[in-house]
Amino acid sequence: RTEAPRVDDEPDDDASSAVVDVERLREDIDGAVSHLSAELSTLRGGRADPSMFDHVRVEAYGGSQPLSALAQATMKSAQTAVITVYDPTLAESVRAALAGSGLNLTPILEGHTLTVPVPKPSRETRDALTKVARKHGENAKQRLRRVRKDALDTLKAAKKKRAITEDELRALSADVDSAVEAGSKRTVELVFERSCNVDECD
Repeated sequence: RTEAPRVDDEPDDDASSAVVDVERLREDIDGAVSHLSAELSTLRGGRADPSMFDHVRVEAYGGSQPLSALAQATMKSAQTAVITVYDPTLAESVRAALAGSGLNLTPILEGHTLTVPVPKPSRETRDALTKVARKHGENAKQRLRRVRKDALDTLKAAKKKRAITEDELRALSADVDSAVEAGSKRTVELVFERSCNVDECD
């Protein structure tokens, strides 16, 4: 009599470990949060700070370079920034990048240093910027929800194929929820911080 092949109730360890790429999951979450941070940095409020220049890119050395790699930004006063360019030959390129950054800036170039007056926005502008910040935050949360759904769908498919057990499904799903929840919390904090910067709250 031919013996029927045995069905192993236990999942294969290698298959189980490859069900969800935890590193990729974290990268996706961090990517959503980083994208939000970059978007929020463009929203200038009542309090000017060096981070408002984080998104500015400069044409230099044959490509597009982040301003932070080419110069140091500091605040001389609440409404005046000073940009010190490391390579004096790039000072004009930095000036052009700041002028075209969409931040309504008129940088003044003196040698390899730029003085950047930062005009204070009106009440109407601050209200509009706060709404934009919240919208960016909601978009980031939507990205995180998609990351969560994709990960949970992968886990459920793995369970259906018997690659993982029911207990592992619950445990891994909880890990996914925890990671996404942490990312969501970071988005809330970023939006709150930028909204306060825009609206000059304490």
